[in-house]
Amino acid sequence: MRAAEMFPLNPGAIWEYRAEGVAEPLIIRVGYNQLYAGGQVYSRLFGYVSQPVWARLDEAGDLYYLDEESGRDRLLTMLDVDNSVWFEAPLRDCEQEGQAHADRVPYPGPTGAIADTLAVRYRTFSCADAGVEAELFAANIGMVLRSVSTIAGPVSYFLTYADTGAVQLAPRNGAALRLSLEQQGAESVTARLRLTADPGAASTIVFPTGQEFDFVLRDERGQKVWQWSDGRVFTQAFHEKPSDNLAYEVEIPLPAVQQPLPNSHYTVEAWLTTVERERSPRISAVLRMEPQPEPNPRKVQPLRAR
Repeated sequence: MRAAEMFPLNPGAIWEYRAEGVAEPLIIRVGYNQLYAGGQVYSRLFGYVSQPVWARLDEAGDLYYLDEESGRDRLLTMLDVDNSVWFEAPLRDCEQEGQAHADRVPYPGPTGAIADTLAVRYRTFSCADAGVEAELFAANIGMVLRSVSTIAGPVSYFLTYADTGAVQLAPRNGAALRLSLEQQGAESVTARLRLTADPGAASTIVFPTGQEFDFVLRDERGQKVWQWSDGRVFTQAFHEKPSDNLAYEVEIPLPAVQQPLPNSHYTVEAWLTTVERERSPRISAVLRMEPQPEPNPRKVQPLRAR
């Protein structure tokens, strides 16, 4: 079981927690926008620490965030039990350190019992009655419990609802549209659009033509620079599809759009081309282009004739 599965950062993922005697829930969510910086893909994470951060998981499954002042990665939460050392836990309400424990802990939560969870325990240096005491993480689900210190004593927030895009606990009746971007070097970006619906809300979607979706790439001014449907021909016939699991994937050819795309922000917008076009669900994600390093002429190898 890989530690990388302990905190899914899929676009649109959401977790809701409730604590006895506390009216306001704790809500953690992942935004739909993604950031490409320094060769890494970051997702906007809200609610997990004291401020929104651009977060990513490394190969070991540890949670990192982008320090926007320095432009460098910083460890947010260590989830690799093979390296169970005390780590600095930044962006909490108090100065804290954390440690992941190799021994798995059973979790009898309101969304169902989980046989083993990863425990991360914290110690506080600057606050007597505040700060995180412990967090439990379950594979493919994320954080299922957080215990915090208060003046009135410890308070535990239990996971009551989760939708990570791959796993859903305590499902609600509704549908969700998700868009993810994956840059393929400097050549292209893979854009994936997915619609999922809970069983209680599953229905059919009517398309007026053979086209079911579309993608548009826009610059900072909102001007269109590329559209998937341009130049394509579609059948002119109505058809329907079930809405419980629709998925589409396209390649956005970056060099073909502009030679090359300048260093800037772009927006990828996607939607379903349903009958009710004005009300069809739409979603967008931010694409940041970075300047490519200039080639070093001393390292250029001569071409060989074939």
